[in-house]
Amino acid sequence: MATGPVVQDVADDFERYWNCASVSTLQQVLELSETEIEDKIQPPEEWYRDDITRRYLDKLQSSEFITRLEAGNLPLIWAKTRLLSDDPRKGQGRAKRHSLLPQRLLDVMGSPVEQIAIISAYFVPTRAGVALLLQMVRKGVKVAIMTNSLAANDVAVVHAGYARWRKKLLRHGIELYELKPTQDACRSSTIAASPVTPAPACMPRRSVSMARRCLLVR
Repeated sequence: MATGPVVQDVADDFERYWNCASVSTLQQVLELSETEIEDKIQPPEEWYRDDITRRYLDKLQSSEFITRLEAGNLPLIWAKTRLLSDDPRKGQGRAKRHSLLPQRLLDVMGSPVEQIAIISAYFVPTRAGVALLLQMVRKGVKVAIMTNSLAANDVAVVHAGYARWRKKLLRHGIELYELKPTQDACRSSTIAASPVTPAPACMPRRSVSMARRCLLVR
């Protein structure tokens, strides 16, 4: 959650994507009427009567975060914030390399000198990413990564893209931490993880901290 000038930045960025020439309306993609689309995106009544859903909503409503938010006394961390995003024209193959997120991140964050901590629900480093991380280690940078375990992964098939590199990363001194699902989540979930369905509990966000001076939240 954010407040201040960055809120307008997010709104402007949304409009930039919304009005991009590569965007299509749902009617164009699905060939459905507006009424049919509304019917499909509205949760069914049974969803609200489900016992697990009701308990979740009750706990959410009584949570400290919601309580303090409604009371107007939610503590905030004030910091300089900058919004970064890809050029939406990349969907048309018209975006310049310097306007894409990876290069923009490097320009803003620079190269880590002492340490880098990565928290990613879907950590799929790829061969090039592994090479970059190992290069950092050779330069004396401490690298620590936290991601979902197979049991906690949102999409199990994604885990394979991380697991194949796990031993190599560990051999070169990179610290790996894996989130496991909580017992409560396992007991309350009625949907088992599969290549396409959610696991009982998983890490919802991604962030990168560099030298404790710069934090990327994705």
